[in-house]
Amino acid sequence: MSDITLTKAVFEFANAWRTVLDARLKPFGLTQAKWRLLLAIDRHKQLLNQKELAQVVGIEGPSIAGLIDRMSKEDWIRRQRSTTDKRVNVIKLTAKGRKMITQIRSMAEQLRAETLETISAKELAQCIKTLQKAKQTLIK
Repeated sequence: MSDITLTKAVFEFANAWRTVLDARLKPFGLTQAKWRLLLAIDRHKQLLNQKELAQVVGIEGPSIAGLIDRMSKEDWIRRQRSTTDKRVNVIKLTAKGRKMITQIRSMAEQLRAETLETISAKELAQCIKTLQKAKQTLIK
């Protein structure tokens, strides 16, 4: 298998995964941008500011500002002053956002189970091992 074929396969799988999960979360009022932002906030131990979130999610600064504004109005997240730097706002999940994280994780786990039901544990382990090895080559 050539590198181009591997790259295409990984890209297409990731894209298909996001598309299916996006369709399942749409009835909750979440777009892919919104649920990815909620997960990014939840995954980090410390609260992130707008610039840091933009880097984590891979969205440009002006785009994330509008997204944060919309999500704040919809009560998924809120801005609050940083305890370490009063000039900066950090982004925090609201109760509604935290509750949605549980839903997102549940739906992702269901999708994961459906996706892997025809793949053996041995095949999955080899795939993960191969991708991790390729990643290590990239980050050297």
